[in-house]
Amino acid sequence: MAASYRIDALAEAVLGAAVGRIAASILGDASVRISGVAPLQTASGEQLSFLANPRYRAAAAASGAGALVLSAGDRRALFPDGVGPGRVLVESDN
Repeated sequence: MAASYRIDALAEAVLGAAVGRIAASILGDASVRISGVAPLQTASGEQLSFLANPRYRAAAAASGAGALVLSAGDRRALFPDGVGPGRVLVESDN
């Protein structure tokens, strides 16, 4: 049986352990602690957010999210030189 991972289980999780359950790559510090999930526009440095539609790339680039889930194409478009300080990128095409 496949492992399930509820969003609320991310609370106080170490990002690397959470991402280990899905097909994704981490760019940046996998030991970042995540306290919750929030929209791109309101996420803080201890929250995870995601980019699911390229129309919101500008919001993703400006987001304060500590961790950002995005596709490989969005990562290349937004962060061609790699992840900046204080942010972790979770690259997944799922």
